[in-house]
Order: sequence, then structure tokens, then C-alpha cells
Amino acid sequence: MEELLAEAGTEACVLAREALTAGTPPQFWDKVQHTQPTRSLYGRRELLSRRAGQGSIGFEAAVRALCAYPGATLARVQIDDRPRGRYYFELFLTPDFTRIVACFGVGRVTTHRESDRPPDAPPWSPLDEIVHSHKLETPEKVAKLQDVPDVAAGLAAGLERTLAMRRWESFRQHADLVPAFPSPAAERHLTEARARIVSDEYVSALLVAIIDDALAAVYRAAE
Repeated sequence: MEELLAEAGTEACVLAREALTAGTPPQFWDKVQHTQPTRSLYGRRELLSRRAGQGSIGFEAAVRALCAYPGATLARVQIDDRPRGRYYFELFLTPDFTRIVACFGVGRVTTHRESDRPPDAPPWSPLDEIVHSHKLETPEKVAKLQDVPDVAAGLAAGLERTLAMRRWESFRQHADLVPAFPSPAAERHLTEARARIVSDEYVSALLVAIIDDALAAVYRAAE
């Protein structure tokens, strides 16, 4: 495991390897994890973790890696380094334990060295609070976003992030607001998402319609 973590080389893997070297035992799950539900589960957890302001390292990158992984199953290992004031690590490996697919830690330490390091994912912002609100309808969101700076750029960044993580519900929430705040930066992410979705066996007609409306608004704004 130490060799695999060294080979992966991400910051989360380096810290997880330090935990092993210090004597923290890894906990291996007996059963493999199916990739698709794992992506969905940890995509939601990353969003909730960021919303709650929980410290993490490598969480967003790990979800992106899970989404890019082509295999059907994963092995799972946990390393709890919180007794040393560090992170609780989750590792996902290929089923034959030859490669680490994703690694992240949650539970930011409070030492001066660590607390000065910015989160690896964008912090929860006023734009996120509005976009992801379940209490506001789209016109209400648009009205509240008028007072938020750089909304179009924020929506484009949200489209890019949620597309990479296959977080389709969050992608829809961003795309639904693009007609009110169109920008050329959103076009590529909308187009790529549409191509992915229509090739899906269980295509979401509603999401396709929302993307089409957003693309139409972007094209009109560019004329």
C-alpha cells in the first residue's frame, strides 16, 4: 500500500502514506464497490462537505478521478489518521490492488501549518447558496443573483466542475440559470454535457431541454 501511495503521488496520497509509516493501520473492505453508485454517493458527499465548510484534501479531484475511471468495480481502503490530528482517508483502488484510482481525506487539522492551506475545492459561496437552494424557484434565484458579482463566470465554472464530476442534478441547477446570465465560457461545457446525456441509455429529456435553452441564450448573446 505504501508503494502504491508513493506511485500515485498526490498530496492526499503523500499524507495517507505518512499515516501508514507512523503506524496507522489500513482498513480493507471485504467486498468490492460498484463504480457508478460510488461516483454518485461521493459526488453528493463532496458537495455537502463543501457546503458545511468541512476541511478536506483531494476530495474534488478524487470524485473527478472516480468519474474518469472506466472499470465497473473498485476496492476500498480507509486510513483513520484523526488520532494524530490529521485526516480520515478514503482510498479506491482497482480490484486487483495494482493502482490507486482515487484518494482523499476529510477532517482538516487545526495546526497552524495546515489551517493556512486553502481548501482543494472552491469554498462555498453566496452564488452556491443560491444556485443549490431547494427553497427558491428559478425566477427567485435570478433576482437574488443580481447582487452577486461575476455570476456568468461563476455559473460557467460550476458547469465545468459538475460536468467533470457527473453531478447531473447540480449541473442542471447551473444550466437552468445560464439564460439569465449567458457567457461564451458556458458553451463548451453545455455542448459536451448534451453529447454525453443523449448517448445515455436513460436520457433525461428535461435536462436536454434545459441545456438547449441555455445554449440558445448563449448563442443569442453572442450575436
